[in-house]
Amino acid sequence: MSRWSWRYRQALHLERQAEQALLGSVTEEGLHWSQRRRNPTGAFYTPHHLVHFLVRYTLRPTLLSIYRRADRTVLEGRREDLRQIIDEATRLRVLDPACGCGRFLLVAFRALRCLHLWLALCMARLEGGKRSFSSVEAQACERALNCLYGIDISEEAVAAARAVLLCAAGEANSAQPHLLAGDATLGNEGFFENVDVCLGNPPWGALGGRRAAQVLGMPVANANIFSVFLLRCLDALAPGGRLGFVLPRNFCKGNDYEPIRRELLSCAGVEWVGDAGQAFEGVTQEAVVLVARKLGMGERARQNRMHIVSVDESGVRLLRVLDQKLTEKAPGAVISLTAEPSILEVLEAMEEAAGASCLRDWVSWGRGLEYGQDGTLVQCSGCGVYNSLPRKKRRVKPCVSCGSEVTGEGMRYRLISAVRDDKHTVPVYVGRHVRRYRLEAPFWLDPAVPGVSYKRPSLFRAPKILLPKISPWLAAAVDFSDAYVTQGVYILRPRAQPWDLFSLTGLINSAVLSFYYEYRFNDGAVLTTNVTLANLLALPVPNDGVCSEALQTLGTGARLLSKGEDPAAERAINRAAARLFRLSEDQMRLIEDWRHGTQSSTLRRHSAGLRLL
Repeated sequence: MSRWSWRYRQALHLERQAEQALLGSVTEEGLHWSQRRRNPTGAFYTPHHLVHFLVRYTLRPTLLSIYRRADRTVLEGRREDLRQIIDEATRLRVLDPACGCGRFLLVAFRALRCLHLWLALCMARLEGGKRSFSSVEAQACERALNCLYGIDISEEAVAAARAVLLCAAGEANSAQPHLLAGDATLGNEGFFENVDVCLGNPPWGALGGRRAAQVLGMPVANANIFSVFLLRCLDALAPGGRLGFVLPRNFCKGNDYEPIRRELLSCAGVEWVGDAGQAFEGVTQEAVVLVARKLGMGERARQNRMHIVSVDESGVRLLRVLDQKLTEKAPGAVISLTAEPSILEVLEAMEEAAGASCLRDWVSWGRGLEYGQDGTLVQCSGCGVYNSLPRKKRRVKPCVSCGSEVTGEGMRYRLISAVRDDKHTVPVYVGRHVRRYRLEAPFWLDPAVPGVSYKRPSLFRAPKILLPKISPWLAAAVDFSDAYVTQGVYILRPRAQPWDLFSLTGLINSAVLSFYYEYRFNDGAVLTTNVTLANLLALPVPNDGVCSEALQTLGTGARLLSKGEDPAAERAINRAAARLFRLSEDQMRLIEDWRHGTQSSTLRRHSAGLRLL
């Protein structure tokens, strides 16, 4: 047995060395898939370190339980029980619902082949018979291939995956993996039954998400194709089955994915969430790797510990451990990748101080004109009415007046100008004009262009608070003019005492509320600088026992800062906000450390982490 084990380890080492070259040749030279072809289908092939992470933490625990049971059986000499374990291992179902060229399936095949080879050697030991290594290895490869299931929408990719797996199994092996060219979001029920392990990298933001969601009875608003894959695979898992996916980081915090997160947290125990950063070349969205175990009937994820880790080519680093139940109770069920326990305590203290009260309860709100900061329009060749340009994903759009097709190649006109002239006479603010407490000089709007929706003039008249949509932090300023704003600016107006324009502006601009937004909603993401309206309106705002002195300090400080920089006023505003939320000195010191970009001993642990083996 030792001679066989050594020979097998040597073969495994050589196969690992050849894996990346083989897969790279198949995908890049054989398929010739360019960036342009990948984007519409959401196909971006997974870096090897993410593949190995998911196979290790998703498939390996399932195999380890079989190893342990078989080991006890061999020690006790129970041959029939071992045969039952072998039959059970042969019936394992490992599914990749977007298998591509088979990168996940290949690594899973190696792990399964090791298992079946070891089981065969154990049985040979108990039976006392003599078998050649080649026959044992061929049987192990056949059984491993029989456990693999893969689907991909591309016939070329499926053919490549089949070639890769058969090459790894050896030319003499007659077994075939269960691979299918088709749409994993629809049909193919035979592949989605009693799955033991489901792992892969489903497409993100690809076309077809709305259609698939509608057919499956899921909400279609802002449907992303990866969420359809996730829910379908969760449903396909047998009780105790395991799931490992590469997902966009926005899944952990985006408002659109809150129902999906809640479904995941209610039916599965999330064990690992890995921050993979910008893992894909040419993709600005950051990635996470997620590993979960489906709960059995009536089982609850009591005190389930979610391990938050950093995953890169150098290895895996433990950042922190979260309680899944607390995550499920948090606003939006956000899975925080960056917040230490001490930071989460600050967020929970603020939510407790505010109770059920949030910004939505104190303001009326709106958005500006549905045009960008340059206000470029294109004229309809049929009726002459001006329309906004078709979005990047669409080459044409129907005219708002006559319904004719409008392209981006017609006669253009700028609704907004940086310089005032005889047509552009109305002031208009775009997002970059709004700073903390102050407004820069506005652009100018043409108020009489046929086909343009100027909304209700009352929306822009009277004093209002303006906030930019695209900003790395919360920023608010008071506008007393009747200026218009574009789609990149939110409009707020206090509608209930005791809050007024300046006290509310001071609270929104405070380090306390910015800290809350960063860690509860933005979660330290590099890509997402959007201040979404849903998150903005969900900001906690104290109701009961509001301190009039603190409100006065907020208002006075905001007025001073609207006239120019005043460090003393900034400090007073932050102290007043801390009093409103009843924060301790230590909690406020943590916020100040974050505001100044320094690292306290607590935050330093975040960067140090713990190296996993």
